[in-house]
Amino acid sequence: DITLRSLHTDTDIYIYAEWEDPTMSITRGKGAWEYQAVDENTLRSARTSTPPVIDGDASDKVWETALPLEINLEFGTNPGDITLRSLHNDTHIFTQAQWNDPTFSMSRNSWEWNEGSGSWDTLEGLEDMVNLMWDMDTVGFDTVGCMVKCHIGKDWSYLDVPGDVSDLWHIMASRSMPATEATQVSTPTVVDFEATSGEFQLLGYADDTNVVYDPNGGQFPTGGRTGDEGTAPYALNTNASGESPMYLERAPSDWLDAMVLQQEEVDRGETVVADPADPGFSASDVADAWAAYVALDAVVPMSIVTPPSDSRADIESGSSWKDGLWTVETVRPLVTGFEDDVQFDDLAKTYYFGVSTMNNTAGKGHNYVTRPLKLDFRNDFMHLEEGSEDRIVLLWEITPIEGFAAAGCFVKCHPEYGTAGAFLENEGELGDMWHMKSARSLPSTGSSQSDDPNIDENHQATSGTFSFHGFEDDKLLTYDEEPHVGDGGRHGDEGSSSWFANKNPDGTKPLYVERAPEDYVDAMVLTEDEIEAGEALEVATAKATDLADAAFIYDLFGAIIPENVLRDPEGSRGDLEQAAVWSDGIWSTEIRRALVTDNEDDVQFDDFAKSYRFSVALMDNSGGEDHSTPGTDTLLLSLYVPAVAYKIEVGPIEDSSGEPIEGARVVLQRNLGFALEGNTSANGTFSIIVPPEWTDSTIFSNVTKDGFQDLSFAGTIDDVGSFSPMDGTYPPMLKEGESIGEETTPGPVFTITLLAMLGALVVTGLVRRSSR
Repeated sequence: DITLRSLHTDTDIYIYAEWEDPTMSITRGKGAWEYQAVDENTLRSARTSTPPVIDGDASDKVWETALPLEINLEFGTNPGDITLRSLHNDTHIFTQAQWNDPTFSMSRNSWEWNEGSGSWDTLEGLEDMVNLMWDMDTVGFDTVGCMVKCHIGKDWSYLDVPGDVSDLWHIMASRSMPATEATQVSTPTVVDFEATSGEFQLLGYADDTNVVYDPNGGQFPTGGRTGDEGTAPYALNTNASGESPMYLERAPSDWLDAMVLQQEEVDRGETVVADPADPGFSASDVADAWAAYVALDAVVPMSIVTPPSDSRADIESGSSWKDGLWTVETVRPLVTGFEDDVQFDDLAKTYYFGVSTMNNTAGKGHNYVTRPLKLDFRNDFMHLEEGSEDRIVLLWEITPIEGFAAAGCFVKCHPEYGTAGAFLENEGELGDMWHMKSARSLPSTGSSQSDDPNIDENHQATSGTFSFHGFEDDKLLTYDEEPHVGDGGRHGDEGSSSWFANKNPDGTKPLYVERAPEDYVDAMVLTEDEIEAGEALEVATAKATDLADAAFIYDLFGAIIPENVLRDPEGSRGDLEQAAVWSDGIWSTEIRRALVTDNEDDVQFDDFAKSYRFSVALMDNSGGEDHSTPGTDTLLLSLYVPAVAYKIEVGPIEDSSGEPIEGARVVLQRNLGFALEGNTSANGTFSIIVPPEWTDSTIFSNVTKDGFQDLSFAGTIDDVGSFSPMDGTYPPMLKEGESIGEETTPGPVFTITLLAMLGALVVTGLVRRSSR
């Protein structure tokens, strides 16, 4: 059942509605957002429309939109934490790794001239590295991660099962990171050919390799590690005998320039030949070049770096080391098309991987974790599959609508056309829809809760008290031509609506999330005012950690992120002001609108002698396809103004000389029954309040005073409060005894004041539920 009441003033009409609803629903589930928390040991790759620059610069704001995965590499020679982030777009995946390393190490087996022996020595130093190993088809990877390739006591990595394969991204400080460019940003402090302070930027590649089954069980160099198809990002800088480097840089500009030798520098003639067997060898040139290395506290690199080719060139990298912090970024196509690569071709899938770091060491000294890690591409936000909002709809005839008198709002229903199925059958017919939408229009001005509600698993309140203030959504219903698409014959009134969609252009995320909602209803309602006040996060640029913190608060309240941002409507669409309360299963709402709006898309209540037909429908957490309605009913707007009370004033009562008579007794009697009485005051007046039921009653007056004669009379009060004497005149009421029979001036008149007026109309109907 629904109960309706209506009031009006000279300018406005008011509608009150009350009905039972066990749940307060403002979810709009198919548009509202739910945050998808990241599973333990999982790296979430966040979708981005703005790819990061792969340069090792962690200040690129887009990385903040990716939630970090912090991993404790608890085993190895230098255990410590590493932080991973990932982004992706339609074509590429981007990764970032950051970890602390007190030294910048890239002297892997480098050459140093030994003056005493007159020969070249190779150093024991190695290089810094980070490795990502991806499961392609490896038994046990989902249990122990990249530990599947490790075998205690064996020098080389391999897999145990024939046919197993993993993809290894090997990002090395001396052999791959600087393959394209190496820049010394600031002057370093160098100890034993390692930098302990300073800043460096390296642009290059990861060495893209595989780990496979090795029938020799890791007895021979490389074991089960094989390079992808194509050329590597490095070649050995050694002569045929292996006793000297092939090249030295002629005049390195700084320490890093000396420590990195690029094939491009060789091709440009920036090197000298160090191989005595080469016809271009010059001992003096080598000596001069080596002196430059010594001055820079540098050594000659063992490798010559160059961009790789084919499948081995899939992964570009940008890296930096600054005062003890490594930042390594990579970019790779999601799908490379090469059989030796993991293919990120199913963004609904989880991909297992492992990570390790090396601090100036080789594989035996790496830092690692003995569990699998996971990468997923899930959106941080998803729409709920179910749920909508509570609604009440009043549909009014603007023009006569065929069939409306018998079927009410059923005349607009054409379920075979889905959401486009609301339209009128005949061209020229018009209806005015007053649409209370508890999630999209009702709370646009304000919302609050007064106690701790109970929230169910569907984010609906099952107890509590909530107050809302906003607007109805004012729409025009018309005829609609085929093919009946979109909203069919429903059109918003002229002006702007009370909401706009809280979703980004590609529909994958909300635009805004409230930063720290105070309670359930504050979380469920997001307004433009809150955004302008800085109370919401802009999802596209917000830090992923801030979004996760906000989502945690939403989860505490049992709330979800709303589908829409609310605002005040404008124009004709803002005609209908509304307030409502839901309290422990009861909705009560009040609507106010001008009787006459002068808008062509509104019904005009401009004739009180006319009846205005309307229909009413309820929706309990549902869309328009499932609502309850009684069909049609008729609202007769007539001027019905029962008084709360009447104030009757008598006097002044005077004697023959015109002096007021004090203390005269006045008795007013209704229909010779119930009586009210009192005495005149010093100025001869008397006033008394009579109840509204005295309307249309006969009122007998009886006024007496010692020494005076009573000339009482009778009259009536009509339904608007006017008093009329029965004989049409007001006769004298009191005359002094000795003056009886003398001609006198007519006595005082009754004055009746209407104290208050209240218009009331109650329409109660049985609501039939129909699912269409």
